[in-house]
Amino acid sequence: MPKFKAYVKVPAESKGSLKRIVTKTISAGNSVNALAQLRGQYGSSNVNND
Repeated sequence: MPKFKAYVKVPAESKGSLKRIVTKTISAGNSVNALAQLRGQYGSSNVNND
């Protein structure tokens, strides 16, 4: 299965709203499915598909 990378915003600290950007790699059949899985896990506003 192909692997895809996307930038995802995750909390930088447990108490605040500060977020950091990390690269996540995911296996999926195609890029649309990979983005859908990441958006389901991290939320649409936290996934950058660029």
